[in-house]
Amino acid sequence: MRTCLLMLLAILLLPHRSARSEEARLGLHRMPASIADALSAFRETSHLFADEMALNFEGDILGRAGSRQVPFNFDPSQHLLYRLVDFNSDGQPEAVLVFFWAQFGSRDGLPAVIMQRVRNEWIFTCEFVYEGNRTFVLNIRDEGWRRFRSGPYFMAWRRPAGGPAAARECYPKPPRTRRGTGR
Repeated sequence: MRTCLLMLLAILLLPHRSARSEEARLGLHRMPASIADALSAFRETSHLFADEMALNFEGDILGRAGSRQVPFNFDPSQHLLYRLVDFNSDGQPEAVLVFFWAQFGSRDGLPAVIMQRVRNEWIFTCEFVYEGNRTFVLNIRDEGWRRFRSGPYFMAWRRPAGGPAAARECYPKPPRTRRGTGR
C-alpha cells in the first residue's frame, strides 16, 4: 500500500505535459477491398501477366530473406498502382490496375489492365500501356462508356463477342479529326 501511495504522489508531483497535446490520430490505410478483389480475380485469369505473377522468381529465399533488396516476386504493396474509375457512370467503378514491376518492364510505359464488375464478379475488360501524366479519361463516350487516352493511344469501348451483355472491352481507336482539316 505504501508503494502505491508513493507512486501516486510521484505521478502527481512530477511535471508533465498533457498527453492530449502530443497525441495524433494514427490513420491507417489498406488497399480497398474492391481493388484487392479485382486483383485477385485478374490473377485467376489466363492472361500472360497473371501467369507471370504466379511464378516464383526467388527460389528458396522468398521475400529476399530479410534483405533490403526489392523482391523479385510480384508484391502488390510495391508493384501495384491502382485507381477506381467509373467509366460507364453506373455507380460501380471499374478498377484500373497498373503494374510497376520489373518482370513487365517496358520503355514505352507501364502495362495496365481494367477490371469491370459484372453481376458482383470482376472480369478482365481491357489491357493498355499506362503513360503516367499522359493518361486521361475523356468526355467522349461509346455506348455510355467514357473513352480514355494513354500517350498517343485513344481507347474506345465495345461489347465483346460472346461476353455478358453488360461487359465491355477496350480497343485502340484513332482520334476524331475535324472534317477537311486532317486534324
